[in-house]
Amino acid sequence: MLTKNTYLLGDSVTIADIGIMPFVRQFAHVDRDVFYSLPYPKLQIWLKNWLAHPFIQAMTKFQPWQDGDEPVIFPS
Repeated sequence: MLTKNTYLLGDSVTIADIGIMPFVRQFAHVDRDVFYSLPYPKLQIWLKNWLAHPFIQAMTKFQPWQDGDEPVIFPS
């Protein structure tokens, strides 16, 4: 779909893009060199655009909580 569209289902973001983006992001981060060497330039551009999008701020990484740590209250 990305060979013809900016986003998965057309020229605007849909729930499909939002739903699949974390999985593509995780896949790419396992081995970035391999991901960016794959013959999928449109997917790579799609992911780069998402990584620059404000939405990515919702995906803040935290250290796993350990027994004895201070409680974590969300939102911070």
